[in-house]
Amino acid sequence: MKNKVSNKSMDLTYEQAMEKLEQLVQSLEEGNLTLEESLATFEKAVSLIAYCRRLLTNVEKRISVLTRDEEGQLIEIPWVEGQESED
Repeated sequence: MKNKVSNKSMDLTYEQAMEKLEQLVQSLEEGNLTLEESLATFEKAVSLIAYCRRLLTNVEKRISVLTRDEEGQLIEIPWVEGQESED
């Protein structure tokens, strides 16, 4: 893919990136783009999706869970994907 999301886009928040992605999808759905414009827009969208996934992965790594140990003290443990709460 030659049309990657610019480095400027890499400074976007997750919400900003999603908003840009929604705009790109809307442009594609309207059907007013040439084939080349559609391909370039699609490539930008794919890059934004990858960027959003990286942001979400980084957030998941930072999430922790508060739970109680055997003495009833609150402890913080890393969150593991698929982990069920001990309610």
